[in-house]
Amino acid sequence: MIRGPYSLALVAFLALISACDQKAPEKSGAGSPAAPTAATSPATLPPGSGSAQADFPEPDITKLLMPLQMRIGAARQAARSDPNDVHKVIDLGALYFAQGFAAEAVPVIERATRLKPDDYGVWYFYGRVLEHAGKPEPALAAYLKAVDVDFARLQSDPNSPREVYVPAYIRAAALLLDKDAERAERLLQQAHEVDRTNPQVLGGLGAAAARAGRVDQAIERLKAAITIAPRYVFAHSELARIYEERGQADLVRIHRDQAGGEVPYFPLGDPVESALLARGMHVGTLIENATQAVERREYTIAEEALQAAINADAGGVVARTALGDLRVLQQRYEDAVREYRSVLRVNPRAVDQRISLAGCLTSLGKSSEAAEILRSVVSDDPSNAVALLQLCRVLVEQKKADEAVQMIEAAAAAASKNALALTQIGEVAVRIDRVELGEKYVRQSMALDPRLPQGRYMLGVILRRAGDVEGAEREWREALRIEPLYLPPRMGLLEILQQRRDRRAMEDVLREGLARAPYSPDMLNTLAWILATSPDEKQRNGQEAVAIAEMANRLTEFGNHALLDTLAAAYAEAGRFEEAVSRATAAIVLARDVQRLEAARAYGERRELYARRQPYREP
Repeated sequence: MIRGPYSLALVAFLALISACDQKAPEKSGAGSPAAPTAATSPATLPPGSGSAQADFPEPDITKLLMPLQMRIGAARQAARSDPNDVHKVIDLGALYFAQGFAAEAVPVIERATRLKPDDYGVWYFYGRVLEHAGKPEPALAAYLKAVDVDFARLQSDPNSPREVYVPAYIRAAALLLDKDAERAERLLQQAHEVDRTNPQVLGGLGAAAARAGRVDQAIERLKAAITIAPRYVFAHSELARIYEERGQADLVRIHRDQAGGEVPYFPLGDPVESALLARGMHVGTLIENATQAVERREYTIAEEALQAAINADAGGVVARTALGDLRVLQQRYEDAVREYRSVLRVNPRAVDQRISLAGCLTSLGKSSEAAEILRSVVSDDPSNAVALLQLCRVLVEQKKADEAVQMIEAAAAAASKNALALTQIGEVAVRIDRVELGEKYVRQSMALDPRLPQGRYMLGVILRRAGDVEGAEREWREALRIEPLYLPPRMGLLEILQQRRDRRAMEDVLREGLARAPYSPDMLNTLAWILATSPDEKQRNGQEAVAIAEMANRLTEFGNHALLDTLAAAYAEAGRFEEAVSRATAAIVLARDVQRLEAARAYGERRELYARRQPYREP
């Protein structure tokens, strides 16, 4: 299923590149939109142009696997045989592009722009090819041409879908950002009018505001971007740069850790480019498509994509790892073990795969072998919290709790100067019920860095487990003061307030959080639930609950059963009972799919209320 703000553009472009049995209609010169530069608007080819006019380049493909060589050869022959078939030309260009031959793809896709000058998707693809070939100026012209063609479509047909081609705006703004920030911002503002929850647009607007000296606005926009996409590297990098200029070293470290260093500004996801890369058997894109299919529980589609990726990658390390992960989800642990072992034959020191293999072996009852693998990982990196936690759990199950404690102590000794690592090691101790030991290392981390929000949060967890609710609340409020966007302490604070049944205070904490992070699904969902189900009539607001719950579900593509349950409750409070029943039914299906049977039962009870035209009220 195609989702997101680019669906119409993607449908149109995929129709173009897939309908290979149809000829592209030719346009007369008078009816074609004016092009921005000669380099990006070659004259339309006359009908019937022969293959002599299309001498497509031949890159050296001998290093590719044989299936790829054969596919490229067949595509090149097809394009040469019928060089006026835009679909065959794009098919060849997609393969060149996906396999790293951007320079050779340039003349191929340039021909496609002649054959299809009124299609913004073709111009956009041409911009991507030019940019990858190291030609930013022509690429910018191609992106702007895509925008112009789309605008011309809207002008000529006012009843056509009001869809600005957002990826073209983003790419053009990225190329303009450091030399004409004002123009880049204008482009992004137009895109923002179409899609107000696009993290790339928000991140670009933040960067443009920073360059214009509007630093507070820049921070607000960049934080909004990472609440939608928490791992958006560009936004974290920009925030780190801004905080460094302000001298806020603690916040610099937080965001630089997320960014992993300075990076260029590129969109997080691009449906047209993704479709073209998949068509060209690009390994990373095939794996990404498989991951998305897994999230939709379309395991057959995921497996097909991963097998295609394995065929395109001689080592197959990433694809085989992903296939192993899929087998784990399917609880086919023997098959998963086989895939992980295959990867480790290529790279015996691969950390993530060793940890995953150990997890499968534990599930198969082979805990001794799993423990040996995890010991080797921890020996290489004593502060690897994931491996350490898994190893400690195995040791506890084997009645070797003393050895687990020794492993924790050794890890803490190795990370004695690393506040974040000590916090994570302390969390491992807490998770195996060695709370006193965990508190020792968390307090050591706080002595090293009192402003570490993760340390404050973990100390709050320990205090709450010890019954010191006020102490936990104090630590969590301090963590939020240091980093208002850090979600765990806010959610912990909400749990305390919920136990007190102080829904007014909960609403205040949520609204404060959403003012800083307006696209957090967790906070949106919790606020919508309160507004829909509070026993206080003065607090309930069905219309606002619906708007907030719909936003939370759009951000999660209506794929989270708990959020759908909240949306159902909001619809019921607003008197929209048929929709409430429908959403509750969807929540039940999703909950059963992931074996959350108790949740499904509760949703069913609420659905019965909605069917009787009664809203749900919290006790």
